[in-house]
Amino acid sequence: MEQGITVTGRGAVSGTPDVLRLSLGVETTSAGLAEAHRRASGAAGRLLAALAGAGIAAGDAATSAVSLRPETAWHEGGRQQTTGYTASVTFAVTVRDLQRTPEVLDAAVAAAGDSLRLGGAGFGFSDPSVPASAARAAAWRDARARALELAGLAGRTLGPVVRIEEADGGPVPPAVREAALLSAAMPVVPGTAEDSARLTVSWAWADAGTGP
Repeated sequence: MEQGITVTGRGAVSGTPDVLRLSLGVETTSAGLAEAHRRASGAAGRLLAALAGAGIAAGDAATSAVSLRPETAWHEGGRQQTTGYTASVTFAVTVRDLQRTPEVLDAAVAAAGDSLRLGGAGFGFSDPSVPASAARAAAWRDARARALELAGLAGRTLGPVVRIEEADGGPVPPAVREAALLSAAMPVVPGTAEDSARLTVSWAWADAGTGP
């Protein structure tokens, strides 16, 4: 590579998330496979209907997993016995109106009852490219400032950029306590989320240099 200087710049931007992503599902266990499947299908249908009634658009509730598995018990001597079957359906749900989150969760609990499962929750941005681009711009400014400072100390002048590498940064959403989300009328506060970027940039020298 042409002789020059390589520095790493870091940038971060923060903002208020505007969506909440939930993993909501149902799980039922019965003695027979067909019955477990029937009960899970019914609970899943009620859950979807409740979500739609609470303002969740059809495209914001997508099936993410379906599972049918036997439940087994082990007995003395290593004998295995099937004691029943568990069926589950999981949906990836996006809540775009955060003020309606308690209503959405209350509707889900009322519709699915004890079969409801909350697999995860996290705030985010409806358009993650916006904070990501801002974080990259901040990382670029940081890298250039570092390079100019070091070049000045060395008595050199920066030339053209010859290489740029981006390391994984990504958003850091505020934590969400899943148990709290299922509490009745629990207020949901998005707080502040941060998106970060890291760029490693190489510049060639524009002069022959004056140092040793």
